Amino acid sequence: ELLPDELGDMRINCMLESRSCMWLAYRNQLLQFDAKNDSVLRRYELTWQNKNRAVCALSEDRSGTIWLALWSGGLCRMGRNANAFEPCEWTRDDYCTTLKYDSARNCMLVETSTGEHLIVRKGETRCVPDIDMGSILHEMLVRKGPHSDQNILSWAEKSDSLYYIGTYHSLYRYDMRTDSLL
Repeated sequence: ELLPDELGDMRINCMLESRSCMWLAYRNQLLQFDAKNDSVLRRYELTWQNKNRAVCALSEDRSGTIWLALWSGGLCRMGRNANAFEPCEWTRDDYCTTLKYDSARNCMLVETSTGEHLIVRKGETRCVPDIDMGSILHEMLVRKGPHSDQNILSWAEKSDSLYYIGTYHSLYRYDMRTDSLL
């Protein structure tokens, strides 16, 4: 076992390997973990509206800010050089269930307990229609591709706005920053 005995029996809800360390979430605790030395660097107790909350999702944006979604709660974030998590405004009745960083739009994508998809940018939550990156990439492929009848079978984000697109006929690479198809 890698974690100290003092933590007792624990179920890890989620974890994230960030640029500088590993984050482990269990119960209402978030541990900043040094994977090189197998040691806990810091421990954070998490609450939302004065109640203990467990972390259900973790993510990191390009600036190194750590974002977390809390069960039956909202969102919190901690900047790269900060020492504490700050809550983001969350006036909704539902709560976050998933959290993913979208490098193409430099925002967090959140799915809520009611199935709604939201964009969070600079701590502000905005409702948006369902985000279907496959449709966005398909439109781009039809517009720029050599064959207008190609169907996307699969796609994957490689890194920072760079996508691979698999079709019946070929494999493409698309860079959203330069709007170029290779």
